[in-house]
Amino acid sequence: MTDDGSRFCDSLGHGLFQLNGLTGMAKDFIATTAHRLRRLYNIWMPNPCFLCHAPAGAQIICNDCLADLPHTSTACLRCAAPLPNNGVCGACQQSPPPQDTTLAALYYIWPADKLVTAYKFRSQLALQPLFAQLLFEKVRRSGHDLPHLILPIPLHTSRLRYRGYNQATDISQRLGRLLNRPVANHLLQRVRATQPQSNLAFSQRRRNLRNAFQCQPLTAAQQQHVVLIDDVYTTGHTVSEAARCLRKAGVKRLDVWTIARAIRHD
Repeated sequence: MTDDGSRFCDSLGHGLFQLNGLTGMAKDFIATTAHRLRRLYNIWMPNPCFLCHAPAGAQIICNDCLADLPHTSTACLRCAAPLPNNGVCGACQQSPPPQDTTLAALYYIWPADKLVTAYKFRSQLALQPLFAQLLFEKVRRSGHDLPHLILPIPLHTSRLRYRGYNQATDISQRLGRLLNRPVANHLLQRVRATQPQSNLAFSQRRRNLRNAFQCQPLTAAQQQHVVLIDDVYTTGHTVSEAARCLRKAGVKRLDVWTIARAIRHD
């Protein structure tokens, strides 16, 4: 549904709900009617696909573009780098990362990179349900144990005020509902304003994030198994620094789940 159509149907239902003296049966009728209006609007005025602009119905991208997304396959269990078979890559064998496993739904190549960039930097928040669903399906297929707690990679307060939202937090909240797992937005904090990692050379990224995170005390149950959520795993420096902070807080098992995994060509 287009934004205007969605707002019309939602505001219609909300406005009717404000009328005094409505019975429970009347409110149920209004809710059902508003839902049917939304469905009819999707049929008559389908969304254009975000990628190819073909009709996409109620979806943000059409089924053809959905099928063409670069889903991850066999990969390193520790950092999600592509491998011929599931295992541990040479880099992780030489220098194991602080997290136990990393899981990514997509490779950060076309068109996933366009989608993530639009969501992260251009406020295309309608993409959030798609990303949460893709990550949910990847977790379900992987057979991974579900965590005791989900934590998003936080933004510093200055960047959060500038952007207005934290993409990792929004996805974590929706994923938590899909998995029926608790999400804590404030246990892990970014206490130092850092330069955007994308603006830095590989050699500068770890130094940029040093002592950037702080973790509040966790309960014994929370310490058993935590999952960190981020949008893109590039060099791994961001999640590694956050993971070290969580290890110091007593976390025993620590996994990282991301929307996309960048492929380095060294």
